[in-house]
Amino acid sequence: MGSWDDKLAERVIEKVKKADINIIGNIPINLYLEGRHDSHPFRRGIPRLRDLVEAGVNVALGQDDVTNMFYPFGKLDMLEVANFAAHAAQLSTPSQIEATFDMPRYNAARTLRLENYGIKEGAPANLVLIDAHSAVEAIRRQPERSYVIRQGEILLESKRALNYSSKVPS
Repeated sequence: MGSWDDKLAERVIEKVKKADINIIGNIPINLYLEGRHDSHPFRRGIPRLRDLVEAGVNVALGQDDVTNMFYPFGKLDMLEVANFAAHAAQLSTPSQIEATFDMPRYNAARTLRLENYGIKEGAPANLVLIDAHSAVEAIRRQPERSYVIRQGEILLESKRALNYSSKVPS
């Protein structure tokens, strides 16, 4: 999709939106694998994330290779994947970064048709707690995971102290 001309991309994106099709970007792996045998210019192997988001298409992010022969760098770290997506698709405004932050979370849940997803009363207590005040900060800093909780059970707890103060240190 990244190598399509604008006219074709617009036609396809319009049809994707009308058909309510979800798009899942596998950004790190596709950047690594797609176009590797091309001569310059190299194809990037990623969907037109910005155009899809602007058209109102539900775009999710995923990663399907973890330290294997196809992609030796995979960690299944969705913050890292969001960072790759923001860089590769040049998503840099606050609203674009917020949309990128939602791609592996709310958009992925919508793609998977997960009911009762999110932080709200009655939803399963599944969450990853990070020390960041915004999507921009989370994607930029890639903070360690303070807590990973599944079905209310703490699976991982960082040994570092959390700083939830909204005050800037002097």
